[in-house]
Amino acid sequence: MEHTITISTEGSFKKPENAGQIHNTLNTEIDVTPETLRELVTTDTEVFEKAHHWCPAVYDGKRKNENWKSQSVFALDFDDGTSPMQVVQRFVGASVELGGITLCPQVYYTTFSHSRSHPKYRLVWFLDQPVTDPKRRDFIQEGLLDLAPEADRACKDAARLYYGGLDGHVFHEARTDTEALVDYLNCQRVEDA
Repeated sequence: MEHTITISTEGSFKKPENAGQIHNTLNTEIDVTPETLRELVTTDTEVFEKAHHWCPAVYDGKRKNENWKSQSVFALDFDDGTSPMQVVQRFVGASVELGGITLCPQVYYTTFSHSRSHPKYRLVWFLDQPVTDPKRRDFIQEGLLDLAPEADRACKDAARLYYGGLDGHVFHEARTDTEALVDYLNCQRVEDA
């Protein structure tokens, strides 16, 4: 299954200074796999010279929360210095709880502000089916944030723009079972209540 995201037509080598300019170029829908996403959004590949900025959703018109149409890709942003492997291991543990159904993100990439002493990065999940209900989208996004409390909670809206970054890695290509993820997040909410 291909996953459709929205990308900017222009890339960059550093964090943009004017997000408004990116908004005007964020109008191309493109189908991606975990590997092609990594190639599009990082500067460490030979495929694209610059990192493209992107949204994990597609829109009916301009990129606005109210124009959200669907998405099968979800991302979390980490800028608090937490080790990415610490967070990924938590999702690996959740996968073991589910009998091997993968909840582990497919893609990891560092942001333009990343350093070894203070890691900043994104984790990206590819679901096995698109989400077309905005309430379900919000539930999944909030649930992922609950599982990774170190993630930036401001990065949860349906029109979220993610800047490209420096380098990345594809952990695996297996898609996350959407129904199993929703069931797991429901169970976590009940346990936390």
